[in-house]
Amino acid sequence: MTDTRTPLMEALVARLDGEVGSGVGVFSDIPDNTPPPVVIVDQLAREEAGEKSGGLDLYPFEIVTITKGESRKPLNAIMASVRSRLHDWTPAAPGLIFSSIRFLSDDDSALEDGVKIGRSRFEVYVQPAD
Repeated sequence: MTDTRTPLMEALVARLDGEVGSGVGVFSDIPDNTPPPVVIVDQLAREEAGEKSGGLDLYPFEIVTITKGESRKPLNAIMASVRSRLHDWTPAAPGLIFSSIRFLSDDDSALEDGVKIGRSRFEVYVQPAD
């Protein structure tokens, strides 16, 4: 069976890294004690979408944005950049065929100490090229 998760995660991080705001770290595995603002590629959940095992897979996924401060403006700006960079973009990786990514929804919440968390949900189809 072909690993489709790792190339997808790597493509998402590469697409967002350095492109969603000055000083914003982009991670799939966030290092301990990393201060906000950060964007995390998270919740890649593979669902078989084709008739045969190892064929077409659907990946709903979440991009988590974390900021800290009084205002939600920085959070909203980063989330807008994430959506702009990913919606309708088609990832590429050797040996795989991807659909364009589709934006599904987003939400945000405020925690203690000025921490703000945003969640943006997307989905993409992927299958081996052969």
